[in-house]
Amino acid sequence: MSMNKELNERGFILPVILSGLVIMTALAVAALITSGDEQRSSQAVHESGVVFYAAEAGIHEIWGNWDSTKDSLVNLLNPADTLDLGWFDLAGGVKYHGMVIRTDDGSGEPSYILMVESRGAGVRGRRRLLSVALTGGAGGGGGPYELGKCCDAAITANGEVDIHHSTVISGEDSIPPGWDPTRCDDYPPEDVPGIIAKDTTLVNVDEEAYWGGDPPLVQDDSLANADYYSFGDVGYDSLLNLATTHLERSESQSTGGIKYGGDPAPAGCRVHPVTSGSSDGCYYGPRYNFDGSCDTGHPLNFGAPSGPCKDHFPIVRITGNWAFNGMGDPNGYAQGIFVLDTFPSGRGSVFDMEKYDDVGVGQTVVGLLVGKGCIEWEEHAYFYGAVFVDGINTPDCNTDENIQMHKLTAVQYSQCAVQKAIELSGLGDLADPREGGLAFIKSRAMREILR
Repeated sequence: MSMNKELNERGFILPVILSGLVIMTALAVAALITSGDEQRSSQAVHESGVVFYAAEAGIHEIWGNWDSTKDSLVNLLNPADTLDLGWFDLAGGVKYHGMVIRTDDGSGEPSYILMVESRGAGVRGRRRLLSVALTGGAGGGGGPYELGKCCDAAITANGEVDIHHSTVISGEDSIPPGWDPTRCDDYPPEDVPGIIAKDTTLVNVDEEAYWGGDPPLVQDDSLANADYYSFGDVGYDSLLNLATTHLERSESQSTGGIKYGGDPAPAGCRVHPVTSGSSDGCYYGPRYNFDGSCDTGHPLNFGAPSGPCKDHFPIVRITGNWAFNGMGDPNGYAQGIFVLDTFPSGRGSVFDMEKYDDVGVGQTVVGLLVGKGCIEWEEHAYFYGAVFVDGINTPDCNTDENIQMHKLTAVQYSQCAVQKAIELSGLGDLADPREGGLAFIKSRAMREILR
């Protein structure tokens, strides 16, 4: 009896012991598996971080070593083309691969993506893909576009320049009055010469006038007559034909005025080309559609410093003698690319910014003033942008000098005004990108592409 009892107890204990061993083994195996998972998870996080930072380092390394050679290659890209920058090795077997992809459709300012793929070492071969948006903005070259030798000074002139007392001519970069300064964030300030001339003996500056720049005056013996009629890939005749407005007077007509009509200007005057200016009641100034948007189709809409028409920069062809008159309005304003035309005789046109009677208030013109002819600034007339005019080879402009500035006037270089005029007139599609012309899009951050 006692023996049977002992056997029964042993038969009960043995399964308990075996069950305990099984549980302990399972727990040990689970602990080992968990430990392995944690190790692999930790290693995965580590490797993922390594390849992420490798991709980030790749973007900074590529951009930090960007040069004119890469710019030249990027400038050759057509929409949807890719520039392969190759693979680069880092420590520990990690590497990255860079490429630039052009993403625009070719109808506007070029845009690109700099994309970097990184890969880790080992059998897992982990990878990350980062990208950053770029644009043909103000990179190391100071601006996205250039038009031949145009726009590298407040005035680049071929002929006599006469600057009277109490005037300002400056290549010190400035933002036009009335503009929101944030519009110019993509264009770091860049001072240029006040005047570039082939023959500086033809430049006469009154001792009471202020002129400045980096430096104020430069003699450029390389300037040729042809330089004034070549705007990058755009010839002079082509530029005339691109004009959206033609202010036209015959060679025998004396100077005709076109007057500022306020904001908004009177709604009429849709005659095109305009042949008699304000004598028919035509006034220039911003026009708006019924929905409040800018009426960019109106031939006498020359933009505005702010509001819906701030990005309207027409190309205006000027044939004959024209006076832009502020009508005594301190807000008198026009912006665009103004191209001086010639007659078959070779006689050039006149661009005259003048005050209204004796009120002593003129106007502000912003953008580019180019072509063949003569320019005269009357009292209280202000120009922001760049002037690029051939006067010496243009006979009889009906002015005393090719470029004449009377007292209380100013010509102020503005890189922002120049670049906005080129871009927003549509001329940027035909202009030459400057070297170093790529830049980060300020409103776009680096992002990871998930696959």
